[in-house]
Amino acid sequence: MKAYVGALIDKTLSKQNHKLADNLQKEIRKKFKKSTVNRKEHNTFLFLGVEKSFKKPFEIKTLEKTENKLNQILKEYYNKNKTKLKKLLKDKQELKETSQIVKEFLKEVDPKLPKTFDFSLNKLLSDLPTQYFEIQQKSLTIIWDLNEINQKRLFLSGCNTKTFTISEANQVDLEEMTDKLVLMNFFLVFLNPTISHLRDMNNVLERLSLGLQGTHYQISNPKIQTKLEQFIRILQAKLSALQNMDKTISAILDLFQVPKSFFFGKHNFEQVCKNFDSTLRKVAWKINQAKGLLQEVQNKLDKCQIALRDYFDETKNGVKTAKSIDEFKLAMLPLAELSLDLFIEAELLKMWLDYFGS
Repeated sequence: MKAYVGALIDKTLSKQNHKLADNLQKEIRKKFKKSTVNRKEHNTFLFLGVEKSFKKPFEIKTLEKTENKLNQILKEYYNKNKTKLKKLLKDKQELKETSQIVKEFLKEVDPKLPKTFDFSLNKLLSDLPTQYFEIQQKSLTIIWDLNEINQKRLFLSGCNTKTFTISEANQVDLEEMTDKLVLMNFFLVFLNPTISHLRDMNNVLERLSLGLQGTHYQISNPKIQTKLEQFIRILQAKLSALQNMDKTISAILDLFQVPKSFFFGKHNFEQVCKNFDSTLRKVAWKINQAKGLLQEVQNKLDKCQIALRDYFDETKNGVKTAKSIDEFKLAMLPLAELSLDLFIEAELLKMWLDYFGS
């Protein structure tokens, strides 16, 4: 029996990763006594290789118990990372400073808006680590090469159909397949939330583009005008931080070419592994969907960034100075309300890129 195991890790946590690998190895050796286990890290993945000789066939239940236990060990590791990340995000100094500037302006427009902003931001800081956790805990991938029972078994924790079988008649280098299958499983859990975030950002940018049409308001009150200018600069900076978003996400999506070439090109998995090809095609379709949406978002982002940069430019926009505080509040309320969603969605997408694009 040979087994090839892969799962996501946080490569910045070297000490915790070493402990995780030790725990996984310990569990494997407990289930398969006197087995040989080796390990390596590559980018954001941990890989384990297992080899053990059996004199007689063993039950599939042994594999299932091993899969469940390894999943449990990984879940504990991911859960600890989630807790640390929540604290790290809440203590993020740059986010505290920029959000305070935004709230100072929102308060001038509507005293209720800062509380709404805080609620949305706190929800983001709480929900995002949970989204990372949900992707990570479905990252375990195992290839079982079961010579004793003439079977090759694939386990993908991120797939609805978690197990697939390759018949002994099909000769596939399973060790060579390992990183391709791990990437394949990653895309199964990464694509849906990524597409969802891109859609949300696309909708916000569409609303912002419409909101920036027509008259742009300023005010003669120096204190409030300064807050307005700082507010506009913060929004522009949030969009500027996403300037290379298309390149970062495209680089991640392009990694699908590795498993695609292996499973569709080098090996015809439609014949090798029943039902596996439909899973591959579903991922390929979602990759194309994400790329199209990504380009749409990037185009709108570039236009909105320019519009914010030129907000006070009278040669490009109709700029009007409000005659009273009440007129200013009424005129700025739609943009102020929209900025809540823009700030949150831009911050969310930037954190998403930083986490998976690093």
